[in-house]
Amino acid sequence: MTSTTQTTEKQGPHQTPIRVPKERAISLAWNVGDPDRGQQPQAELSIHYFKGSGYVAQLKERREAQGDGWVTHHYKNMMGRPGLTIHRVEAPRFAAKTLNGFAQEALAELRRRFDTADTEVARYFDPESELHTP
Repeated sequence: MTSTTQTTEKQGPHQTPIRVPKERAISLAWNVGDPDRGQQPQAELSIHYFKGSGYVAQLKERREAQGDGWVTHHYKNMMGRPGLTIHRVEAPRFAAKTLNGFAQEALAELRRRFDTADTEVARYFDPESELHTP
């Protein structure tokens, strides 16, 4: 294995994510491997606030497709498996500042788990994983 390959494999969630803020949610995504049939495999850290219960960050796999003026995401196992919970904090009320701070904590926890070779996390960033193969 060359040092270039080792560097690329170690980066995973340490690369700068694609960040998409939403209403009471933030999506952080990383491209995983090369596009396949016009779709880019991705790992997504989905960060949400659920009224009355709090903030949760879940790691999910998805494929992104783009066209002329549109972007869509296909989640392989949306119904049966909600993703891997990375971080959770109870909170009775929503605050945008708290959501942003929670997102930073969740990203730090994701990176820590990746660095400790947590196999549950690592497979989301492995293009050969069953999560990203058709």
